[in-house]
Amino acid sequence: MLFRNSRFKKSPFNISRIITARTGKSQFKPSQFKPSQFKIPNSKLLFSVFFLMFLLCIPAAAAEEQADLTVLGIVSEISEPQIGDDMVFTVEYANFGNLSNESFVIFLFVDGTLEEEMDVFPLGAGEGASADFIFHIGEDMEIGEHSVIAVIDASGQVSETDESNNDFEDYFFVNGNEKPDLFVEEIVWMPESPKTGDEVTFSVIYGNRGTRSTGKGFDISLYVDDSQVVYEWVDDLQPGESSSYECSWTVDPDVPDVPEGEHTVAAYIDMEDENGDSGGVEESDETNNNFSKTFQVSKELPDLIIQDISLDSVSPKTGDEITFSVAYANQGALNAGGDFYICLYVDDFPVGSELVGDLQPGESDVCELFWTVNQEMLEGEHEITAYIDMEDRDGYSA
Repeated sequence: MLFRNSRFKKSPFNISRIITARTGKSQFKPSQFKPSQFKIPNSKLLFSVFFLMFLLCIPAAAAEEQADLTVLGIVSEISEPQIGDDMVFTVEYANFGNLSNESFVIFLFVDGTLEEEMDVFPLGAGEGASADFIFHIGEDMEIGEHSVIAVIDASGQVSETDESNNDFEDYFFVNGNEKPDLFVEEIVWMPESPKTGDEVTFSVIYGNRGTRSTGKGFDISLYVDDSQVVYEWVDDLQPGESSSYECSWTVDPDVPDVPEGEHTVAAYIDMEDENGDSGGVEESDETNNNFSKTFQVSKELPDLIIQDISLDSVSPKTGDEITFSVAYANQGALNAGGDFYICLYVDDFPVGSELVGDLQPGESDVCELFWTVNQEMLEGEHEITAYIDMEDRDGYSA
């Protein structure tokens, strides 16, 4: 208290002259000094002189001690990240101040969106550290350049000498997903409106819209409804390439699973089966490896008919051998599908039958049957009847 009071207490002492005398730059000359003017100062004056000289000898006060947090940089372990990658951003930071700081928070922003924040431990004066942030590059992220920003102590919780170095911005480039992407584009067939018995040709159009080749062959399978038509191995496919695979299927009229009406054809590429299990090629998108469409099957049948019956004798007599010529045809839209019988009757008596071959739609043929007029046949008019694909004249179909 004595020092503080004496520092501000008035006295006849000339401070400026004491300062100049101390520095050797006195503003007065020795000739100006006269012994009659010299007086011995009192104790208070001497104390003030010594106190001021003490103050002048004290060095300037040290700078205020504070922390100084700064972000040194952001490092990524992946130099060319792709869609689907998990990037690790390592934020390096330090305390350039001369005082330890309290704990604080580091924020990470990608394209201006806060992705993660992390509480970190205090740093001593001159210490540095790093923090890892994991960022997933999703499918919705555009290919191209993106920014990443790390901000340290954004809330100003730590008192610092410099608050302008608490953030750091860097950039990274996202490349396209370097994987193949197989897909089924279309299924077409001929004839467009198949009928029962037709042979249908299915063409499966497929491609690779990824950025890498498949690196190996893969399988294609085709199903009609729930029945597998084909399972085939095809060659490697380069990025941007497409190809087609053809297979045949017959609309079998004898198969009850292929009735008249609507049916589904489905193609699966690089899939173990129709249940959706993925195959051996790792792709960027496994959801587009199958494709299905519906088509109509028209129910068509053969239509066998007897066109005419003729005989080589106009007036046969008992004991004569007669040759009957039976003309028959298929006026349906489908072949008969196999051999069938032609039976001949004279009045109520069977004359004979003949097994004939398959007949295509629109085709016709002639079958010859032989009969001898026996003695039981009465003189006069008689009726001749032919039956096609029938067991007998009662109309039972063969």
